[in-house]
Amino acid sequence: MTRVEKGKVYWENYEGEQGQTEYDFAMLIPQFQGTPIKYIDQYGNDITSKLTNLAGFLKVDGNWESMAEMPGACIASIGKSVWNGSAASIVMYPVVPDFEHYPDYGRDLSVNEMEVGLAGAMQLIRTMKPTKRTLFMRQCKIFQLCAFIYLNVKILKTALFPPHK
Repeated sequence: MTRVEKGKVYWENYEGEQGQTEYDFAMLIPQFQGTPIKYIDQYGNDITSKLTNLAGFLKVDGNWESMAEMPGACIASIGKSVWNGSAASIVMYPVVPDFEHYPDYGRDLSVNEMEVGLAGAMQLIRTMKPTKRTLFMRQCKIFQLCAFIYLNVKILKTALFPPHK
């Protein structure tokens, strides 16, 4: 943003294009930044500017066909304690749905999984009452440890030995 007036904001994007946008309510959100990683080629040259945009995010070439054969895994922390925190763990194959090979859902359901509890589940909103199952999963540390080990073995297996079509 270059200037803010009542009901109007003036901006310039990364490509140098300038513009203005009218609004009736606005909230300033900090710019998202990619991880500050320096990318070096095989000869020791810094190629970060070739691989990332100005915010530090990797550029994507748009060739989504190769992603139709890739597994994906995501583990997100919700809290900072092993005993009181929570997390979400998701394994997905393929990343981009492939309805030709998996006509029902576009994905291999024998590989896709989301775990609950510290082994990896999204915490229920506090205003919602937890079910007996989720309450047991949250409180039983042995169950959470076993589920955590099981999910991590599954993630490693999927990443190292992707399913074949």
